[in-house]
Amino acid sequence: MSLTFATSAATALAFGLLPAIRGTRVPLAESLKEQSRGVIGVEGRAAGIPLGKILVAGQMAIAILLLVAVLFMRSLQALVNVDVGFDRDHVLVARIDPRSSGYTVAELPALYTRVADGVGRVPGVAAVSLSWTGAFTGRNRGNFLVEGYVPASAERMETRKNWVTSDYFETVGLAITQGRAFGAEDSATTRRVGVISETMARRYFPNQSPIGRRLSWGSSNFDADGYEIVGVVEDARYNDVRTESVNMTYLLATQSDRYANHVQVRVSGEPAAVINAVRSALRESEPRLAIGAIETLDEGIVRSMGVERLLGWLTMTFGAAALGLACLGLYGTVSYAVRRRTAELGIRIALGANRAAVQWLIVREALLSVLLGGAIGLPLAFTAARAAAGLLYATTPFDPVAYGTAVGVLAAVSACAAYIPARRASRLDPMIALRME
Repeated sequence: MSLTFATSAATALAFGLLPAIRGTRVPLAESLKEQSRGVIGVEGRAAGIPLGKILVAGQMAIAILLLVAVLFMRSLQALVNVDVGFDRDHVLVARIDPRSSGYTVAELPALYTRVADGVGRVPGVAAVSLSWTGAFTGRNRGNFLVEGYVPASAERMETRKNWVTSDYFETVGLAITQGRAFGAEDSATTRRVGVISETMARRYFPNQSPIGRRLSWGSSNFDADGYEIVGVVEDARYNDVRTESVNMTYLLATQSDRYANHVQVRVSGEPAAVINAVRSALRESEPRLAIGAIETLDEGIVRSMGVERLLGWLTMTFGAAALGLACLGLYGTVSYAVRRRTAELGIRIALGANRAAVQWLIVREALLSVLLGGAIGLPLAFTAARAAAGLLYATTPFDPVAYGTAVGVLAAVSACAAYIPARRASRLDPMIALRME
């Protein structure tokens, strides 16, 4: 707070003293002559206008950093629209905590069945599943072995894992492309099975089917510790929206001691409309189960982009503020110039000058300040955009659409700010203008 106050005071003092100091250096006789003429020399420039133009140019140079805001907003738009693999429009996700609620591992299969049955009775619910992690909520991964696959000396075989119930793929909208999904034939007493992602299948089973092959984690004894691959499923993004699809292995929750912490609910209509009904169904089916937040899958995906959203809106806010201040400065400078040049403009109109020509005369000088600011600001914008390159997604620091948008907005708003006083100047009554001077 003290730093803000000190900065504000120093800024006000500096910009208040500078015109005062310049004013004390103006020759009195020359100043009186200028007052009598209303113009300076043959160029008709009012006293103090050069400094005003410099300040306006500086404001425009800062305002063109609006470009960085446009880049962030385009990046955010691309992230929001990215295909994450899941059906984000028809799925709810509820958080639960069976471990802290006192459930034992032996109770988990029955718990999962009761939860799925209870929520499944809610009108509009099409499918229910449970999983250990949800989209963008967990990054569990581990090294693995593939039966019959010999890795290269420096190859690191790593996959992310999620433990799910049998209806998981149907619920979240991921299609099985080879083999089958988990089914009624898979249980805690049958052979352990898994489903892998298409990326993983292409990497380790090129030009062949992975169905029937076995995986293991840290053990080469595939008979005792292996998981048989029974299906291949579409890729999905689990880490975050930015990260492309990676190796992913889905394992059956009822064949593990992992606690499912997420309930996915697929609905036929608007997911948000059944949130309260789903919460009530969870409480009724399992009164002692701890229930956390319930949100649509789309809300969870958007929430995971918190940093990108914050950067986008902050830069847009500051960019718009800088643009607004620059245009206010431009408007004030042009208005001041018009007032100082009232006699000159009156003479021009009296001598037959076209009113459009008078408007262009005022706007042209204003746009020169804008062009100067743009010439200074664009290199700054290039530098800032390059520095922010690592934060961008699906766009480059030199995106022509972003540059065109920023420059176009700056030019349009600046032209409007200059046109208003210019239009007022073109409507001057020559006789009144001359009498005023």
